[in-house]
Amino acid sequence: MLHAKKKFMLFSFKRNKSCFSTIPQIPKDGCTYFEKFFLKTPNMILFDKTQYVAELMMGINPLVHFNRPRRFGKSLMMDALQHFYLKGIDPNDSQKFGRKLFIWGNEGELKKTKIGERWLDFREKRIKSETTYLPIYMDFTNLLVSDAASFQLRLKEAILDNISSASNYLRTQENKKSKEISLLLDEIWESNFSKDSDYFSLLNELKMKTEKFKNIKVVFLIDEYETPIVSLFSNPEDQKLLSEITKLYNAFFQKLKSFQRAPFFEKAIMTGVLSLRNLSIFSGLNSFEDLTFDQNYATAFGFTKNELLTNEQFLILLKDVLVKHGFLVKETSEKEQQQKINEYVKVLFQAYNGFGFSFQNLEENSVISPISLIRHIYSLVQADKKNPCKFENHWSQTGSTRLIGDLVGKNEDPYVFPNLIESMRTEETPIDLLKAAHDYQKQAKIPLDIVLYDTGYFSIKAVDRDETKVKLDWTNEEMREAFYSIYINKLSMKDDFLKRLLNGNHEKTEQKIIEFIQVLQQYFANVLKTSFTLSDGKVRNDAEANITHMLFKNLMVNISAREFEILDRFRLLEPNDRRNEGLLPDIIVYSHNTQEVLILEFLKTK
Repeated sequence: MLHAKKKFMLFSFKRNKSCFSTIPQIPKDGCTYFEKFFLKTPNMILFDKTQYVAELMMGINPLVHFNRPRRFGKSLMMDALQHFYLKGIDPNDSQKFGRKLFIWGNEGELKKTKIGERWLDFREKRIKSETTYLPIYMDFTNLLVSDAASFQLRLKEAILDNISSASNYLRTQENKKSKEISLLLDEIWESNFSKDSDYFSLLNELKMKTEKFKNIKVVFLIDEYETPIVSLFSNPEDQKLLSEITKLYNAFFQKLKSFQRAPFFEKAIMTGVLSLRNLSIFSGLNSFEDLTFDQNYATAFGFTKNELLTNEQFLILLKDVLVKHGFLVKETSEKEQQQKINEYVKVLFQAYNGFGFSFQNLEENSVISPISLIRHIYSLVQADKKNPCKFENHWSQTGSTRLIGDLVGKNEDPYVFPNLIESMRTEETPIDLLKAAHDYQKQAKIPLDIVLYDTGYFSIKAVDRDETKVKLDWTNEEMREAFYSIYINKLSMKDDFLKRLLNGNHEKTEQKIIEFIQVLQQYFANVLKTSFTLSDGKVRNDAEANITHMLFKNLMVNISAREFEILDRFRLLEPNDRRNEGLLPDIIVYSHNTQEVLILEFLKTK
């Protein structure tokens, strides 16, 4: 049942002067430039993930692959790999950049852990070998093209850009060998830049000429490998181009596969979002080891709660913004401050945590969305006293997964999705099915829970004792809202009533908001009666609650521009406030005129 109540603000947002002299920085949208933003900007908050860079460097398999959702730090990891392969792993760089990282750790620190001992031994041998590494970093999101010739050209240009960058760096080094390799790379670049050659001949020349040099190894870093292919799946007019580019894909990855025993080849590391790797159209990728669910890399992307609470830079910034917004009083004891920080982090994790890529130690390995965390903290830094802290849906604000929109928009009966999803939340999914590759070219044949997991909307919440099945559910409230936001948008394109309802002009009064709820309930009862039963104004199940909740939230976005403002889905509750715990989150509307809060409660009635 839906209620409207007026309540006072649960905590004030009075702006206070910062109590810290030097406050760490955080980028608004994250960034993918490891050296520029995190090594050369010492005040930028850095979460040390170089342990996983070390793991990848030490890995035996020369061909490896990861799947992670969009905006999850994959490109930053690849950029870090590019940096350490090209510019080395000398521990003296720790002083040069003023950063303490695992990869640069001293002997005493590294010997405390098994991976540290392995890395110490590996690093010493690597430095003594005096091998020069040439990383070829290719971002496949830059290969979205309208014809096959452009695809080949851009792939060639990407390889040439890396050769040029490596040459420029090596030219600045003092040793004779680096300067000689720089001249060699210049020669390869000049012979291919203006020549009408394809990337195939460029790779052959790279192999031939580097193998004449002692101790040169090439590393291929391929980011978002499936993007150009997936972008063509949904449009029937693109099927010819899809066929042509698929052949180019196969040729490229077959070439990498043939290189793995060549003296010049070190490794190929690949990232993506969807499990397409073992399909026939990617036969060249079959040799890649899939590390998506490898326990050693469970927390390689995203941040754990422990990482947040032990990162000194992050805690300094968090304390500062909480003081600024009046949630934390700087005069209180360290113990009281820590208690408040823990309370805030708990709510922060409720909003954005829950991503899981392991079948063991689920709570410990649960990670928070990097882009959501970064944008939320950045919004706190930028907000003034007139703009309360928000737990916004940053996932939707930074784009959406096109695949979900296509899935809903092209379905003949899109009204089935909410009830279908709610039924899946009570079922178990075989782990083998979760690990398998799926033909996203035939979306209708893929289990919906697999689609939702691959794209980040669902996550692993439980594993059976035999580790053969998992329980999937909404990753968190942000992802649930993000899905239903896409769903409502696509639904309104098919439904004229919803389109008028969401795009119309509505009076900005509390009474009109409540009247809208009644109209909405009547709409569900009359129009969607095969799927929904809201004729008595009661929400009977999660599917109906989700739709009502998101439709109302979409409406509020349109009517709240001046007088009203949606605050958030979560609040920092008083210790004795447990009235809506475990239920669908409220929508909280703030009136700038009266400075009061209208809380709309979504309660499920049995």
